[in-house]
Amino acid sequence: MTTLRGIDISVYQGDLDFTNLKSSFDFVIARAGFGNGGIDKEFIRNRDGLRGTNQLHGFYWYTYPNQNTPESEAESFITTVGGFKDGELCALDFEESFSEPVGWCLRFLQHFEALTGYKPLLYINLALVQAHDWTPVIQNNTGLWLAKWDFNPDGSIPLIPWPVCAMRQYTDKLSYNGQLVDGDVLYGDSTTFLNYGYKSTPSMTQDQQNILNFLASINANEGKVREAFGALQDAPAKDTQIVNLTAQVTDLTGKLTDSEKTVADQQTQLSTANSQINSETTQIASLTTDRDTYKAKYVQLLNNQPTWSDIITIILNKLSIKN
Repeated sequence: MTTLRGIDISVYQGDLDFTNLKSSFDFVIARAGFGNGGIDKEFIRNRDGLRGTNQLHGFYWYTYPNQNTPESEAESFITTVGGFKDGELCALDFEESFSEPVGWCLRFLQHFEALTGYKPLLYINLALVQAHDWTPVIQNNTGLWLAKWDFNPDGSIPLIPWPVCAMRQYTDKLSYNGQLVDGDVLYGDSTTFLNYGYKSTPSMTQDQQNILNFLASINANEGKVREAFGALQDAPAKDTQIVNLTAQVTDLTGKLTDSEKTVADQQTQLSTANSQINSETTQIASLTTDRDTYKAKYVQLLNNQPTWSDIITIILNKLSIKN
């Protein structure tokens, strides 16, 4: 298998000779920064030096998931680099202990891609690979930069769930320029490296832009067209609903009219009954008055009726007159 040999560097390697780097290694990955806005003190010098020698190179971002959101760190990475060049490889460096590394990394990777149109690699060690289910990240087509120190660049790739291993960090004790650095191997050639790297969107001709705008307008109006067709398809059903509702309203109106007539008839009957009651009440009052009058006369007659003694006296008086 064709491989490339390289190293990853940061502020800890100090000022480096980039001409010497190019003659010593196939590629170099430099730390851009860390956390939310932390910039590696040697990054600007390393970036410009690697670009100046036209060496295969890339950048990585060391994360602090317990302190920051993945979105904020992805944006810090992008802002710090200040514009990517074609072929520059980028990677998320995830090493801190965290309860949900898969979800955090996926959000970082997807946010980075959404802002740049480019998929960065993911750097993690073998223990972390084996401790979690990385299926969502693998399905995101994220390349793996595996940390597995066997101190042998030609060593075998351990069993991993990724279909391929893009790169492997095989040592942290590679001697270079009087110091120990991290050594890396990329599985492939320079074309493979560039394919893992950033790709800018090619400029378009005016005709291509017009076609793109036309397709965009079709896509934008597709929802409205579907909505209109859906409304047409639903029209017969809605017409039936309207007819049914109209019939229900007519029926309810008829019932209301009948109810109103019933209430009017009942009110008329009630009024007639009240008149009859008033008339009968008047008659009762008149009869009561007559009764009281007759009763009084009867009492008067009783009070004026002569006693037997009076009758005998009257009879005797009349008899004495005749004699």
